[in-house]
Parts: sequence; structure tokens; C-alpha cells
Amino acid sequence: LHVLAGLAGDLAQRSQQLAVDAWGYDIGEKAELVVAAIAGDPDIQSWENFSRALHTAQQLCIPGGTIVLCTGLDQPPGPALRKLSHSEDKEQLLQRIGNDRSIDAISAWLLVDARDVCHVYLLSQLDESIVESLGIGFVDSPAHINRLSEHCKSCILLTDAHRAAAVAGESL
Repeated sequence: LHVLAGLAGDLAQRSQQLAVDAWGYDIGEKAELVVAAIAGDPDIQSWENFSRALHTAQQLCIPGGTIVLCTGLDQPPGPALRKLSHSEDKEQLLQRIGNDRSIDAISAWLLVDARDVCHVYLLSQLDESIVESLGIGFVDSPAHINRLSEHCKSCILLTDAHRAAAVAGESL
């Protein structure tokens, strides 16, 4: 959207404000269900964008609520994500991935954190056993998301969730 030049500190501040202006919005109140979509070509469907979408969705979901990430993700999880298990507690998992320097370490860290406060589901191109090995629920179709929504009083649909800078009940 913009081309900037100058000192790093000045650029960081200005670019952050430009990003908020372009992608930021205040949703109002948090919801019981947040459906966060990552649209785009296969190169957009990455674990890095998964973690960005998950982070934004978690900011909009009430504790104990449900997050559904709708992706075309077909890449198998990396080393840090493969360390996850739904049977270990949060502290044990964070210790296991704490020193991991693999490309998906941030994704693993964010997923452990989100699972601690929300129910997380994934619609993707991945096999059900792979998704469930991450300690998250497998969604096989939009109809499954519909069934999840029937049990919720409030819902937020978030498109381009990997780019969004959405908050609930705060000023940007």
C-alpha cells in the first residue's frame, strides 16, 4: 500500500500505524464463536499464516469459546507442532517447545496458548489424524461449522484473518 524510506525506528512506528489503518478494526464485543478464514493461493496457506489468524481469532473469542480456522492448509506440521500433544498440560508443552528454533515454533507456542483458553478447530486439506494429533478438532465441511454455530449465542466471521488487526472492545 505504501513505500517508506528513512530511519528504522521512524519506519517501524509509521508502518505499524499504516498497517492498523489498512487492516485494523474494532469488532465491539468478543464472541462465543470466531470463524477465521485464510483465503488465497497455496503459498498463502502456511503455518505462519495459521498462527497469525489464530492470534487474531483468540483476541476476539471469549474464554471457553470456540475458534474455527478455515484454511486450504495442506503442508504437514513442522517439528515444533509435531511435539504437541493434547494429553500434556500447558507448562509441559511450553517447556518442550521453548527451545525449539524451527520455523513453526511460534505457531506451536500460539496454539498451546489458544488451546488453554478456547476450543480450536481446523478446516484444512490435512488428514483428520494429523489435525487431531495437534490437540485440536477436525472440521471436515462447512456443515460442521454450521453445527458448531448452533450452540453459540454470538459469532464473528473474520475474512483474511491472517492480515486482520481486529480487536474487541478497544480502540485501535
